[in-house]
Amino acid sequence: MCPPKKHQMKKTSIIYTLLLLVALSASAHKRKKNIAPVKETQPKENIDSLAQQIAISFGDYDKAITFGYRLLAQDPGNVNKVFHLAQLYYAAKNYEMSLNFCTIIANNDSLNNQRAMELAALNLVGLKANDKAVELYKVMSSKFNSPNYLYQASIIEFETKKMDDCIATLNTVLKDSLAVDQKIAMSRKNAVGKVIKEDVGLIAAALNILGFVSLEKENYPEAKKYFSNALAIQPNFILAENNLKEVIKKEEAESKQEEATKSNSVKK
Repeated sequence: MCPPKKHQMKKTSIIYTLLLLVALSASAHKRKKNIAPVKETQPKENIDSLAQQIAISFGDYDKAITFGYRLLAQDPGNVNKVFHLAQLYYAAKNYEMSLNFCTIIANNDSLNNQRAMELAALNLVGLKANDKAVELYKVMSSKFNSPNYLYQASIIEFETKKMDDCIATLNTVLKDSLAVDQKIAMSRKNAVGKVIKEDVGLIAAALNILGFVSLEKENYPEAKKYFSNALAIQPNFILAENNLKEVIKKEEAESKQEEATKSNSVKK
């Protein structure tokens, strides 16, 4: 068999090249359909905002903060953009910078004062300035006429082992008529570890914490009373129900221990 002539080989090579270019063009066209192109006519702010959203979706808060400053530079008087920077710094666990922005907003913008103060309190907790966080929550409770903030203060007091302060704060919540209609968003894990969110009445939530305080003091009868009262107000309060079961177990274990001690004492 004779080898192909040079001009035939050249012709064949050209055909293959053309086919390859067509295939690549078709593939590129298909990919373009799946990607939303950024229009060159889009305002710079929209592009920066989109880039910031992408950075946030990947958890790249440092980059998101950079875009946050660019967006603020384009609209320096926009308080929402200042607050968004505070939120981003909080997400990045840079509590000091977030607190700085919150303070600026709280001091200069009455409309955004409340949410800036709420974030400021969270930053103070992040900075382990727990006493200041409690003080701020109590200021907010008075300023915005909301016992919900007192409940938040009591959680910090409980976690920092200031039990007497915690009891006093929760008793103030229980006496507040506004607390009857307020709710707290709570999270718990079910049997398989899935996080379940539920809204709990503020009074029931306060009684549940008082039950925890009594449990910490190993006053099981009092703890049982508080958990039972919480369930009487809100029967579907799963956390209080589980806590009540735990108290009953501890009481039973304590009773068995006492019986065993008495039995050993008689034998001697």
